[in-house]
Amino acid sequence: VAPKPSDIYLYVMGPEEAQKCLKKLPRRDEPRLPIPVEVNAANRPYDLLVYGATGFTGKLCAEYLSHHPDVTSGRVRVGLGGRSEKKLKKLKQSLGKAGENFGIEVADSGNTTQILRLVRTTTAIITTVGPYTKYGTILVEVCSQLGVHYADLSGEPLWQRKMIDDWDKTAKELGSRIIVAAGYDSAPFDLGTFAALDYAERFLSGGPKDVTAVVHTMRGMASGGTIASAMQSVPKNESEMRQMMDPYLLKGRHAVGCELDKYDVSGWGLWPRYDFTTGAFGVMHFMAPINARIVRRSMALLKYAAPYAEGITLYALLDWFTFFLNEYLKGGLSIFPAPGEGPPERTMRNGRVRLQVVATTDKGEKATVHLSFPGDPGYLATSRMISEAGLCLAIKECRDLPQMTDKVSTAGSRGGVHTPASGLGLPLLERYVRNGVASMKVTTTDENGVETVRPALKIHPYTPPKTDEYI
Repeated sequence: VAPKPSDIYLYVMGPEEAQKCLKKLPRRDEPRLPIPVEVNAANRPYDLLVYGATGFTGKLCAEYLSHHPDVTSGRVRVGLGGRSEKKLKKLKQSLGKAGENFGIEVADSGNTTQILRLVRTTTAIITTVGPYTKYGTILVEVCSQLGVHYADLSGEPLWQRKMIDDWDKTAKELGSRIIVAAGYDSAPFDLGTFAALDYAERFLSGGPKDVTAVVHTMRGMASGGTIASAMQSVPKNESEMRQMMDPYLLKGRHAVGCELDKYDVSGWGLWPRYDFTTGAFGVMHFMAPINARIVRRSMALLKYAAPYAEGITLYALLDWFTFFLNEYLKGGLSIFPAPGEGPPERTMRNGRVRLQVVATTDKGEKATVHLSFPGDPGYLATSRMISEAGLCLAIKECRDLPQMTDKVSTAGSRGGVHTPASGLGLPLLERYVRNGVASMKVTTTDENGVETVRPALKIHPYTPPKTDEYI
């Protein structure tokens, strides 16, 4: 049994300084920009374009979208983008009748002229072309300057920091929402954190004290893109080494607030420990160095200062090893897949991830969010997550909703380099639940220990068309 690093830091500070720290919210120094004139969707052939559609994850996105009610109803017009026209035509043909209305756009990620032409065909784009350090910069640059919304699967903190430095201001001025880490890294943890904080604010009386996320089930494979991104994130010099040791790397230079996690990137600590908040015994989640930084950026942008910790139970690690061994012995599974490769369909269907996010208050109350995602988290679930992010960006009624219940954030430009929570927020999580991407259960526990089950999110203002094709 051991405390979290942030608890140790609070103890060293003393109760008086600790309270001051917890009440010190982040501040954004720059004034709110006026709402920019949005891209006229009527002048574009697509509302949403999938770039990298012929890659493994890109194909999963195309398949998911081809049966989605927002697409089959004609509400969202979809295009497929990639380097090879031949492969794009083959993909479209494989989708059958469902993909008949999908357009095709050819562009190389390293060719600025081609990317410029590609981006001008749509109002929103999702890209699965990684590692983003090598293949993502031009696309972010062009989207930021043309007012086109964007979402990716990046898990490269150094590249994300560079995009913030280079394009956050431009994207704000032109209204482009550039959303990084919209897959398993890091949407479930980011959105789960702010769902827990939202429920705590609505149903509990205390102020937020901290947030803890724990993975209880993890059945899936590391994708080739994730492995490639990890390799790109290896520091190459002393400056990059210092950046990678900074838990608040993505927080923002103009944001200040309580920084209780500054001695540990994951917030969990380097040692195995029992966590009293979640009732779990575990270690730091191996994706926490990526996820935790995204959550802390969200905290800064949405004006929160609570420390964040992320772990995985020892049972989940053992369960993952058993799952991997069983799937590997069945054959067809690569231990180290290359970018663009993936596991057999049976492995993706058998996968799942289950996590718990708990927000505690200064009165000892708790708001607990349980999220479960069917399908391999690195491929199948991730493709669904980024597809829903793209659809929400493409649909004005979705992207203009406030990020959290009763918090209107449309007084000025919502452009900039965002996280899933700060860019779209709970409307995106609500889409996950409504469209079967995730299941969600929420409970609150008052200071007397009385637990109450709370209703699920229901904040979307329009009812999507019904279809028998989509499950």
